[in-house]
Amino acid sequence: MFRRVIFSIFFIFLIGCGADENKEQISEIKADEKSELIDKNAPIELELWSYYSGGWEYAIDQFEQSHPGVTVKVQFFTFEEYQKEYLKALATKETPDLMVFDSNHFGHFMALDGLEDLAKEPYTLEHYREHFSESLWNMGQSFDGKKMIGVPIGPSPLVTFYRADIMEEYGFPSDPEELGDYMEDPNNWIKMATELREDDKWMIQDAMEPIQIYKSTRGVFNQELELVRTGEDFKKAIDLARVIRENDLVAPINVWEKNGVEVLKNDQFVMFYRGNWGSGEISGWVPEQSGKWRATRLPFNQFGWSNAPIISIPNASKQKELAWEFVESYSFGESYGVFNRSTDLRKNEFLGGQQDMVLFEEIMKKVEVPNLTPIDEKADAIWNSTLWNNWDTKLSTEQIMDEITKSINEQLSKEKEYLLRD
Repeated sequence: MFRRVIFSIFFIFLIGCGADENKEQISEIKADEKSELIDKNAPIELELWSYYSGGWEYAIDQFEQSHPGVTVKVQFFTFEEYQKEYLKALATKETPDLMVFDSNHFGHFMALDGLEDLAKEPYTLEHYREHFSESLWNMGQSFDGKKMIGVPIGPSPLVTFYRADIMEEYGFPSDPEELGDYMEDPNNWIKMATELREDDKWMIQDAMEPIQIYKSTRGVFNQELELVRTGEDFKKAIDLARVIRENDLVAPINVWEKNGVEVLKNDQFVMFYRGNWGSGEISGWVPEQSGKWRATRLPFNQFGWSNAPIISIPNASKQKELAWEFVESYSFGESYGVFNRSTDLRKNEFLGGQQDMVLFEEIMKKVEVPNLTPIDEKADAIWNSTLWNNWDTKLSTEQIMDEITKSINEQLSKEKEYLLRD
């Protein structure tokens, strides 16, 4: 009997202890649930890094309105420094939720790990593929073509900005369409530069400008890493550059040098080649010249690529789902998505009331989107240095082109072999 009493007391004690432990566990579970509830209702910050500061305000405002409690923070890096900062962040996995690249630098990141594949679940980029040409879609892929690591948005052509009043004063076509037709002939382009130079007015700031124009019409390599900046077009471009050098048609100072803007203010620079954002840049330098500038297509009947922003989600993002919702709404949203915007019919007063965005949209239809690779910038540097090293030699243009091809293939052989490995 005594043993039964002792056992009963011991059993009740165990039940009591278990009950207390259960109560503690239940309390802990409720505390965790409460914590999760608080976290879900807590303000959320979505961090976006970009190499340009303007143009995000409206999209961010619309996104924050449709996502109460979410704040989108933009951190701006200069064009010169952003690649270094992005590479460091990806290496340390201390990244923002979104990264915006310039297409001219995206090749550096195409063969690296660290960016989400937006063509696979939980992302839905494949649903929007109809918005892209094949070449624009390819621009957002990893180098091996197996992942879609970025969304190219708002592609821009390379265009000509010029002083219409000065063209008219010197008897050259001032109407955008007429000037575009006139400059198809390289001889007319050289004639303009020659006559303007006589009065210390300049339309060429670098002898390489014809070469840069032809370069803008294609990438450096094809997908097999064969050099495509070769052939008759580039022979013509080198010949034009030689004419420019021989006739001293390059301005003694360019607009980016010290006092360069002063030369622009003095009506001495009359032509630039920039992306569709160029009028904003020029108006920032010389707002007093509003109404005197116009835009038209490139000389020599060429249609060139300038750039496109490419937006990506790093693997280390802490808000991947929300980051994708931002990409989706910014790119494809019905009310303000980049790909769903109607043609901008507004008149650009700095360009004399010209509907410049209509022009740029028409030009863009004729532009070949370049194939990107991780070694484009290295190859381009070799291209330029080989040319410069042979300017004053007795080599023919064809021989110089052969030297360029040889130098690129030799100096980048290991990189090409690595990238083309299975």
